[in-house]
Amino acid sequence: MNKFFKVILVLVGVGVVVRGIVLWYVNRPTQGAGQLKADFTLSTTELIKEVSSNASTSEQKFAKKNLQISGNISSLEKGAGNSMSVFFKEKDVVISCSFSGEDVKDVQSLKEGAPLKLKGLYKGSTKDDLLGETQIDLISCSIVK
Repeated sequence: MNKFFKVILVLVGVGVVVRGIVLWYVNRPTQGAGQLKADFTLSTTELIKEVSSNASTSEQKFAKKNLQISGNISSLEKGAGNSMSVFFKEKDVVISCSFSGEDVKDVQSLKEGAPLKLKGLYKGSTKDDLLGETQIDLISCSIVK
C-alpha cells in the first residue's frame, strides 16, 4: 500500500509539472509584427497586384514574412473576444488584417476611408470561386505610427 501511494504521488507531481510547462508555453509573451522589421513594404494596390498576377509565386515570396502595407480602410469589424479586423478592398480582392490585445485600442478609433499604415504577418491568400473574391490574410497586425 505504501508503494502504491508513492507511485500515485510521483504521477501527480509529474502531471503538475507538465501542466505548468504547457500553460507557460501557451501563455508566453510573443513578439508581434509591430516590433519586427518589415520584410516587404507595399501599398495595398501593389500587394493585390502581386497576389493577383501569380498566386503561387506570391505565396512563396511572402510566406511567413512581415509586411508593411498602406492604404485606405474599406471597413472595420469587431471579432470574437478582444479582437478586431481591418479590411482593404479593391475590385474583387480583400485584404484582411487581424488585431488583438493592446493593438485593438488603436483600431477602435479608426474610421472607414481613412488612410492607414500597418504591419502584419502574411498568412496566405484564398480564392472564393463562389463569390469571385480573393482574400489576403495578415495576422498579428499593428498600426505603424
